[in-house]
Amino acid sequence: MATALKAQALEAAQQAGFRRASAGGAAANIPMLRVNTRLGYQLEPMWLTWERPTHS
Repeated sequence: MATALKAQALEAAQQAGFRRASAGGAAANIPMLRVNTRLGYQLEPMWLTWERPTHS
């Protein structure tokens, strides 16, 4: 469902005249990284994710 929704948003942006799109995502968010891959996005090697450890 997420892939279809994002594809629809990209189509609407294209119809509105946009010609480029990018997507961000945390390395830990594997499902969204898969969505982006399915839609043709390529991983940028310099993407960094900073996470602050939580203490319980």
